[in-house]
Amino acid sequence: MEKTKEQKQGLTKERLQEADRLLQEVFGIARKLDEIKVFHNILPFNNTELQFMKVIVLAEEEGKRVISSDIARSLGITRSAVSQMVKKLEEQNVIVRIPAENDKKSSHVVLSKGARAAYECVKDYMNAFICQIVDRVGVEEITGFIAGMNRFIDIFNDVLAGISQTEADTLKSEMENCIAAEAEAAEAE
Repeated sequence: MEKTKEQKQGLTKERLQEADRLLQEVFGIARKLDEIKVFHNILPFNNTELQFMKVIVLAEEEGKRVISSDIARSLGITRSAVSQMVKKLEEQNVIVRIPAENDKKSSHVVLSKGARAAYECVKDYMNAFICQIVDRVGVEEITGFIAGMNRFIDIFNDVLAGISQTEADTLKSEMENCIAAEAEAAEAE
């Protein structure tokens, strides 16, 4: 009797079930992290807008200014999404656009004076909030969690990068065939 692909890779039924359980846990944690709304009931900004402001502040602290594409790259979001945020935050007098000296098509994005003062206030409040969490959980456990998650993500990406395009195409084709077969069976009933 010929071994299955899973058996050739040393993947027993128990090991595959454990992997499935762990994957569900990871997805559950990712979902919970995604659902965290930092001070959504206190602040007029969402998490992305706060990160947007932080990118601007960090650049200013280094004596630099940013343009929309810098913010998009830092946050890992599209320039279109940044453009929408710039428009919204500019209407709220949170940011100001300043024409770039070397490029007439570009403009630097800076926080208004009032927004910068508000950001510092919020930052102090958020740091105090995090201190409460650290007091309950402990620096070592939080540091270990962060290190473990970063290691997990790095290894996950390494394994993902090791999947050949042929293997990915084969898996995609198998899934499409399963779906098509199930649809045909449902139609036949």
